[in-house]
Amino acid sequence: MTKIIINSVVSIIEQSNGVVQITMEDRDNKNMFSRDILSGLMQAYKKIEENRACKAVIITGFDSYFCSGGTQDSLLSLNDTQGNFSDVNIYSLPLECRVPVISAIQGHAIGGGFVMGLFSDIVLLSKESYYTLNFMKYGFTPGMGSTLIVPTKLGVDLGSEMLLSANQYRGDELQQRRVGLQVLPRKSVLSRAYELADLIAQKPLRSVSLLKKHLCQQVSEKLPKYIEQELAMHAQTMHQPEVTDNIKRLFGQPSSTSARLSNALERAPIETAVHNERSGDTTRRDTTTSAISEQDIAIVSVAGRFPEAENVDTFWANLQQGMDCVVDIPDERAALFGSESAALRCRWGGFIHGVDKFDPLFFKISPREAQLMDPQERLLLEEVWHLLERRGYTKQKLAQQYDHKVAVYTASMYQQYHAFDTEQDKKAMVAMSSLSSMPNRISHFFDLHGPSMAVDTMCSGAASAIYLACQNLLSGACRLAIVGATNLSIHGYKYQALSQSQLLAEQSAVRGFGESGGFIPGEAVGAVLLKPLRDAIQDNDDVLAVIKGVHTDHKGATDGFNASDPDALTRLMTGCLQNAKMTPQQIDYVETSVAGATVSDRAEIQAMKQVFCDIAGKRKLPIGTVKPSIGHAEAASGLTQLIKVAMQLKHGVLTPSILHQPLNPKLDLDCTPFTIQDQFGSWTTADPEQPRSAMINTLGAGGSGCCMVLEACLSAKLTTKPGRAHSARVMVFSAQNEARLRELVTRYITHFSTVQDTHLDDVAYTLTDGREAMPTRLSCVVRTIEALRDCLAAWLYGKAPAQVFFHDTEHSSRQASIELDAANDTELVKQAKLWVQGGQLSWESLYGEPHDVSPQIIALPTYPFARRHCWLPKPAEKPPQVGAQKSNTPAQPATDIAQDMGANSAQSSLHTEVVELVLETVGEILGLGRDELQLTTPLKALGVTSVTKMLIVSALCDGIEQLDETQVGSELLQADSVSDLMTVIERAQPAPAQVTGANHMPVDLPGYISEATSRGFRFE
Repeated sequence: MTKIIINSVVSIIEQSNGVVQITMEDRDNKNMFSRDILSGLMQAYKKIEENRACKAVIITGFDSYFCSGGTQDSLLSLNDTQGNFSDVNIYSLPLECRVPVISAIQGHAIGGGFVMGLFSDIVLLSKESYYTLNFMKYGFTPGMGSTLIVPTKLGVDLGSEMLLSANQYRGDELQQRRVGLQVLPRKSVLSRAYELADLIAQKPLRSVSLLKKHLCQQVSEKLPKYIEQELAMHAQTMHQPEVTDNIKRLFGQPSSTSARLSNALERAPIETAVHNERSGDTTRRDTTTSAISEQDIAIVSVAGRFPEAENVDTFWANLQQGMDCVVDIPDERAALFGSESAALRCRWGGFIHGVDKFDPLFFKISPREAQLMDPQERLLLEEVWHLLERRGYTKQKLAQQYDHKVAVYTASMYQQYHAFDTEQDKKAMVAMSSLSSMPNRISHFFDLHGPSMAVDTMCSGAASAIYLACQNLLSGACRLAIVGATNLSIHGYKYQALSQSQLLAEQSAVRGFGESGGFIPGEAVGAVLLKPLRDAIQDNDDVLAVIKGVHTDHKGATDGFNASDPDALTRLMTGCLQNAKMTPQQIDYVETSVAGATVSDRAEIQAMKQVFCDIAGKRKLPIGTVKPSIGHAEAASGLTQLIKVAMQLKHGVLTPSILHQPLNPKLDLDCTPFTIQDQFGSWTTADPEQPRSAMINTLGAGGSGCCMVLEACLSAKLTTKPGRAHSARVMVFSAQNEARLRELVTRYITHFSTVQDTHLDDVAYTLTDGREAMPTRLSCVVRTIEALRDCLAAWLYGKAPAQVFFHDTEHSSRQASIELDAANDTELVKQAKLWVQGGQLSWESLYGEPHDVSPQIIALPTYPFARRHCWLPKPAEKPPQVGAQKSNTPAQPATDIAQDMGANSAQSSLHTEVVELVLETVGEILGLGRDELQLTTPLKALGVTSVTKMLIVSALCDGIEQLDETQVGSELLQADSVSDLMTVIERAQPAPAQVTGANHMPVDLPGYISEATSRGFRFE
C-alpha cells in the first residue's frame, strides 16, 4: 500500500492489487469545490491515468461529508456570468476515467458534489447522510450534467423531484423510495466499496476497461447535448438579483467575511475578531503559524477520581486551595488491608472513596463477573465514560466521525486483587487476570478499532502511555486517542513491600521537596482525550492545553538498577525540548517528579540545573509537585501531573506545592535557578508575547523516564451564538432506570442553580447530540434555562406540568403510551413525545443545519453510576442468597411480574414453581437479586454471553424433569430474555408433580457454578 499526498486536501492510496482510493478531506470547507479540491481531484485522476496497473478507483470523503458542491464565491461568479459550470469538468472525471470508479458516498453530498458522485460507475449511499440537489434553492436551473445523470441513476420520478424541489433526503428515505442504488450504514460504505473494487481488480485489465467504456457509452454520448441545454437555461436564470441574495442568505454571510480558520492558519499571523452576540463584547482570537504545527496535540477532555475528589473539578479546586488530601489509612481501607495493617510503619495515603463500588449492568457486565474484575479496570471504565461524555462523544459519533479508529492506552503497575483470600474457583480466575483487560475492555464496550494497549513502565507508566498515544496520532493511524491510568492501594502487601524497600515515609508532616525520608502513596483513576490540535480547532473543541513534545528513554546501565543518573535525565529533558522545538528559556514552570525519594529527587534537580543553567541570574523558574497534595500516584502520577499543569495553563495560574519545610538539604535547592511555587498566584511569562509553557518530568523506578512540554492554547473556543434567545427547544434526559434518572435530574437542577450564562441552545444541542439515549427517558419543551430547571424540579417532586413527558422504553408494557394530539401538539412537542417512547432525535433533524454559528457541546453533569458493592467474597462466607443483594435500583413489585406475564397468555399459565425456579437460577448465576430481574430485560443487558447462557440452560434442564436439554437446549440458548426462557419451558409442558419444590434450588447452584467454573465457564 502506498499513500500519495496530492495536496493538502486530496490524497490517494494505491493498493498492490490495482485498487486506488481517492480521499477528499477539506475539513475547513466541508469538501466544497474549493480551488484545492478541484486541482487535487484533477491531479489525482491524472495520476491514475498514468498508473497502468490501476484496475478500479474508489472516491470517498471524510467523516460525515462526501462533497458539498460549489463555494459561495464560485456561485456568485457564475451568477455574474463570469464563468459557467462547464469551465471545469470536475463532475465528469469519474465518467471519463478509463477504469471503473466507485463512489463511496459515506457522508452528506450536496449539489454538484452529489452530481459528481453519481457520475461514477457504482454508487454507494449512507443511510445516515443527507443528499440534496440544491441548484433551484439558489434560484437558477441545474447544471453539471445533472439533468441527465440524476434521472438516469435515481429514476425519472425521484430524480425530477429532487431537481425541482431542491429538498434534502436521508439515505434511508431514498432506500424507502426504492432508489436503484445500494444504501448502507455509514460505517459499511467504504468496506463495501473495497469488496466490489477487489472483485473488479481480479479481472483482466483490458476486459475491465472495455466493459467500463461500453457501459458508459450512452451517457457519454448524450452528455454534451444536455450540457448545452443546461447552459442555455443558465443564460436565462443566472444574473438575477434574487439569486445573489439567495446565495448570500443560504451561506449565512457575505463572501468578504467568510474566511475560514484554516485559511488563517496557512497565512501570516493574524487576529480574527469574534463577536459575542450574548454579551455584545468582542474577544480577540490570536492564531499564528508558529503556534499551530503538525506535531501539536490537543488535550480536549479530562476525567478522573483523586484523593478527596470525585471528579476533576473538585481536584482542581483542592489544588488551588492548597488542600492536604493525604489522610490516615481510613477504617474501610484498613479492613481491606487486614491484619497486615497493624504492623505498617507508614500509615498515611491519598485514598479515593468507594473502590469497591461499580455499576456492572450499565456496562452489560453481570455482578458475578464484576466480582472477578480488577477494581482498577472497573473504575477506569466509568471514568472513560465520563471523559467522552464531557465532550459529547457518543458511540455513534465515534463510529461516524472517526470510523471507530480510536486508540486506547492504559497505565498501571500493581495487581493486588489476586492477593485476597477468596473461594478457590474465584482465586484461580483472578490470579490469571491481565493488565491488558483494562484497555481491551474499554475498546470492547465503546466499539473502538484502534490500538488497545496496556503500558507498565512503573511510575512513568501514564506518561509513557501519553507518548505512545501522541506517536499514534502523529502517524495518522488514528485521529483520537484515550489515555487512562490507575493506581490503587487495596492490600496491605503493597505498603509492606514498599516499606521493606525503604521507599515510604515514616511521617507525614513533611513531603516533596522537604526532608520527608520517603514518599506517601496516593490513589488516582483518570483519563485524558487527545487529538491533533488542528482537528481540535476545526471541531471547535475546548482545548485545555497543547502537548508540544513528548520524549521517553531509559537511563541505561548505571551503578544500580534503581539508581538514577543525572546525565541520563539531562538527556531526557533536552530531547523533549528538541522534539518540542523549544529552548529552556521558553519554559515558565516545571512540574517535577519529586516525591520524597531522595536519590531520584536529587538526580532530577541536578539534571534540571544542567538544562536550565542559562537562565541563572536572570529569573527564578517556578517548580512544583502535585505529590505532597495527594500522595505519589505511581503508575498514574504522569496523568495527575498532566491534568494539574493543563488546568494551570488553561486558567493562567500556579497552584501551591505544600508541606516542603524543612527543605531536604541533599537537593541543594538554594544553589539553583529554581523557586518552589508554594503560593497560589497568577502565571507570568518571561516574554509577554509568548504563550505560557511548562515542562513535566515523570521518572520510573526501573529507569524508564518521560518528559513532556505543554503550552497554553492561544485559540480560544468560539462562543458566537445565533440571535434566537427565546426559541423553544426540546430537552432530553435518559438513564438506565428511574432511580438513576432521578439522580441525574437532581444533578442538573443543582448545575442550573449554580452555573450562570448557560445558553439554552448549547444545553439542547449537548443533550440531543452529545448524550447516549438510554431506556428510561424524560423530555420537555422550554424556552429558557429557568423554565427547564422548574420543569425538572416539578417532575422530581411529582408535580410535572403537562408538557413534561416520561416513559420507560424497556418496560413499556407496564405503562400507558403517550398519545399524540394532532390538533394541539407543536412539532417539537410531538418529537419530544416520540423520543421518550423510543424515537431518535438530533439537532439537525429538529432545527435544520444553521447557517450562522452552530451551538456548542458544553460541560454538563455526567452520568450518575449506581454504587453497587462488587468484591471477592471471603472463603468462609456463605454465598449470598438470591434477593439478599441490595442495590439502589427500586424493587420490582410482585404485581409487575404478574403484569409482565400477563403480556403473554402462554406465560400466564406457567406453574409458579417454574417461574420461581427460572428467576432463582438466573439470579444466582448472574449474582442478581430478585428485585433486579425484570422479565423483559434483554439478557445481554444483564451481562449474559453465550457461555453464561449455556450454564443457565444446563442448570434449568438439570432442575426440571422432562426438560430434555437435547430437545429444548437450542431453543433456550436463543432466548433473549427471562420471559423468553419461560415461554420455551412452558411449551415443553413439564407436569407440576415433576417440578422440584418452588422454594428450593433444583441443584446446589453455588456448587454447580463452582464446578462449571472449574470446567472452563467464565461468567462474562
